[in-house]
Amino acid sequence: MAIGALLVQWLEGPAFPPGFGLLNQPWVELIEKNVVLEPGETKEIYCILHTKYFPARENWTEIYTGPNEQPPWPEGIRIYAPHPEVEPYENVLIRIIIETDPELEPGAYFFYVGNHDSARWPAKLTLKVV
Repeated sequence: MAIGALLVQWLEGPAFPPGFGLLNQPWVELIEKNVVLEPGETKEIYCILHTKYFPARENWTEIYTGPNEQPPWPEGIRIYAPHPEVEPYENVLIRIIIETDPELEPGAYFFYVGNHDSARWPAKLTLKVV
């Protein structure tokens, strides 16, 4: 009887095979990873959201500065990504808007685009203000 129960459990199995969730998480691919702006400039760049199996949520294109940090980041920088509704297994072009204030200090700023909770590494964006 125990073997029969094990066989039924094996045949029914989990909803997804082991590793399925990790390999099929949405991820972001930046088209332009290094951006150079002067203070007061605005620029649009693009990324591709690969949704894989899971339907994408708005937080798959979060923009943050470190492991647990989200806006606010240095004053004078605004970065946002309007997020469209997408279905599983779609690759979607998403616009990222970067705005800088005229008073922004020159320097290099680093941001990540992706999801804090994702097992995949986020995309790294470097903003250099000259």
